[in-house]
Amino acid sequence: MAWLEGSQVVFSSIRRALQIAVIHPSFGPPLREKVAAVPSLHLRRWFAEAVRVESFTDDDTVHITESCAQRLKELQQEEGVSPDQLMLRLSVEGGGCSGFQYSFSLDSKLQPDDRVFRRNGAQLLVDKVSYAFVKGATVDFSEELIRSAFTVVDNPNSTSACGCGTSFAAK
Repeated sequence: MAWLEGSQVVFSSIRRALQIAVIHPSFGPPLREKVAAVPSLHLRRWFAEAVRVESFTDDDTVHITESCAQRLKELQQEEGVSPDQLMLRLSVEGGGCSGFQYSFSLDSKLQPDDRVFRRNGAQLLVDKVSYAFVKGATVDFSEELIRSAFTVVDNPNSTSACGCGTSFAAK
């Protein structure tokens, strides 16, 4: 549980504080700076090392389409888990037809350098290195006769894409 006490934010546990910081979109500046006023040095150290809370402009956001959010919700329901226990991870790797390729996986753990993007309860995780390649892009879920898959569409950081839909050339 968290509560405001004067100009300080007091948390009943470090674990709950991390959950709030990672999950709650309004936990950002200037509220984050108020955590520095918490008397516990241990808590401040935890936030400095383990939590990255950023606010993104619309151009910096990795957008999630409704079909992507819906498919992720379906997967969560099939597994019987909450949105915090099953998230979609997008990463960019070297390789593919055009030099780089998108890789999607399901993940249950946040990493310290992850950026988290949300839509209707669905969460998309992007690591710091991959974020530079997908900033401003849109993640979609497409269902076609030959395959159904999560895809990246409208990526402003790519100059060309391969017909396979997973490979791209970076600007």
